[in-house]
Amino acid sequence: MNSAYSVLLTVFAHLSKLLVGFLLLKLVSFYLGAEGLGRLGHFMSLLTILSILAGGGILNGVIKYAAEYRNQPFKLVGFVSSAASYSLIFSLLLFVLGVIFSQPIAGVIFGDAQLYPYIIVLALAQVGFSFTNLIIGVCNGVGQNHIYAKIQIIGSLLALPLCWALVANGGLKGAIVGLVCSLLATVFPAFFYSFKTKLSRLVRLSVRGDHDFRKLFRYTLMLLASAIAFPLVEILVRQHLIVMSGYQEAGVWQAATRLSSAYTGLFSVALAYWFVPIISAEKNWLKIHYKTMRILFFVMAVFASGAVVFYWWRSFFIVLLLSHDFNGLLNIIHFQLLGDFFKIGSYVIGFVAVAKAAAKLYIFAELAQSLLFVFFAVCLERNYFGAQGVMMGYAVTYFIYFMACLVVFLVCSRRFCKRGVID
Repeated sequence: MNSAYSVLLTVFAHLSKLLVGFLLLKLVSFYLGAEGLGRLGHFMSLLTILSILAGGGILNGVIKYAAEYRNQPFKLVGFVSSAASYSLIFSLLLFVLGVIFSQPIAGVIFGDAQLYPYIIVLALAQVGFSFTNLIIGVCNGVGQNHIYAKIQIIGSLLALPLCWALVANGGLKGAIVGLVCSLLATVFPAFFYSFKTKLSRLVRLSVRGDHDFRKLFRYTLMLLASAIAFPLVEILVRQHLIVMSGYQEAGVWQAATRLSSAYTGLFSVALAYWFVPIISAEKNWLKIHYKTMRILFFVMAVFASGAVVFYWWRSFFIVLLLSHDFNGLLNIIHFQLLGDFFKIGSYVIGFVAVAKAAAKLYIFAELAQSLLFVFFAVCLERNYFGAQGVMMGYAVTYFIYFMACLVVFLVCSRRFCKRGVID
């Protein structure tokens, strides 16, 4: 596969995913307004949790070990078989739990237990999410990025008209289904490409626990920290905001976080599919340090350039991407952008921990940032009305978190550079 063609496809894949995210935000904002977006906020957080956690949250682990075993066919087949079994068991367990607890979950998420069928739909959809994550992880790990790109592009093309019709004609309930379909659409091309590969014909499911299960479980623990801790914190902070300031302010903050997740997600995906395989295969810490610092400066510079453009033209972009109902963001969006700048920097350093399976350090870091955000968001919201206080808390949290990550990374670099290599 021509490398230039593969890179071009990957860029289009990321852009298509970004476009779907922005279009959904625009549709919900246009048809339901800030209050409607505020009511959907909890469900969006739950959808984020399940899209990442589906199948055990082992996407980064699959990328790492598939990259390591790409030149060892027997080990690769054995690992993918274990990963497929692990993913299926975990996703079925989540489905059963989702069905059993659908009513109380609906009561918390929607404020109406009668909407429990939509929780069951989501519980079923996450089984599909887990399959897609597995296929994408293997493809990226073995260097077949063009397959991931095609899956994402085709999924986006399928999702766009479907989501538009659901949100435009179905109101709040249509928007709920549309949000699920925006992620579920990639399952169909993932099935197609999985059955075209020789590897899929060699994979065998097994319920026995093995060494690969234990390795993958570390990634489940890491993703439990990141996939659950921060989205749950968002739910807590959003509920506090709803009680103190109402759905309108919650909707304004939700719009800022959705915009944020769209563009920071682009950086996160690029780092996961490009940076993690590079660092996973590297054993010399001096080279890891050099590559990480180079990528850190590059990524933060790219983000800063885009953030300046967005802020300068914020009155245009906010109305274009949302609606006039969100003009309250004009004077406070800089707090979100500032927090995202430091968050992107911490992503780069955090992915080193992911690449080296440093589970304890990663979990501690994820829990620390979540607790910091709750503390600063609640404290500042008391002194600054509504969304402004929460977004100021977000900026302060990630400034502190980034500085802590940088210090830890530099200390580790000094320590490991003396040894030269790491396990």
